[in-house]
Amino acid sequence: MGLGMRIGIELVVSVLVGGGIGLFIDNKLNTKPIFMLAFLALGFAAGVLNVLRLTKGLDQAVGLGRAMRNKEGRKKQNGETKNETKAKVPEQIGDHLKRDQS
Repeated sequence: MGLGMRIGIELVVSVLVGGGIGLFIDNKLNTKPIFMLAFLALGFAAGVLNVLRLTKGLDQAVGLGRAMRNKEGRKKQNGETKNETKAKVPEQIGDHLKRDQS
């Protein structure tokens, strides 16, 4: 439900902000519908782009998505999965304790 609300809010707010900017410019320049319509269209386009970016996961921090994909790719190349990595930890601890006792 959170993602759906965010998508809806981003679409509505971007259209309202675009319309507000266009209305402000129209009032200052006495050109009633021209800028409001243009900025409504720009606001709608910006809202759609934000929704696309959100659904594709591109709103992550710069480089974070690529770093996570590279890390997962290296694990797959090494034949490790998350379960295998967790399974190795107790064995390594046990080996460390055995070395200390010897």
